[in-house]
Amino acid sequence: MGKYPVFSGLPDAKTPLMIGFYVLLNFFGVALIGTAISIYQRVNFVLHPADDLMQILRFKYFKGSAAIAMWVSYIPPTIMAIIAIIITRQFTNFGLGTIFAFLCQGAVTGWADKRIFRGLKHQKLECW
Repeated sequence: MGKYPVFSGLPDAKTPLMIGFYVLLNFFGVALIGTAISIYQRVNFVLHPADDLMQILRFKYFKGSAAIAMWVSYIPPTIMAIIAIIITRQFTNFGLGTIFAFLCQGAVTGWADKRIFRGLKHQKLECW
């Protein structure tokens, strides 16, 4: 359990029910991240470089498709992960949440663009 007096952490997942709950909780967290990316890309205040890359790819090359732009923006870290696997001979850096993010986070971002804070619109993007 955790070491903080206010929140001692979630219990270990020792049963199939708890494992399923943690997987769903993980997927929900990834969906919240996709929603947050949608919001702060539309606010366009200061973007994390990875999200800025995704936004540039999305509107300059992929006709606004968040899903395709997200997949393409995952290419550099995926290449680095493959190199790490080759060097270390360990496959420990990909979990279900990572795979779910790779497959679905762009689609969640595109969905959130249309349904969450509909008044926010993508600003004019200066792509070079």
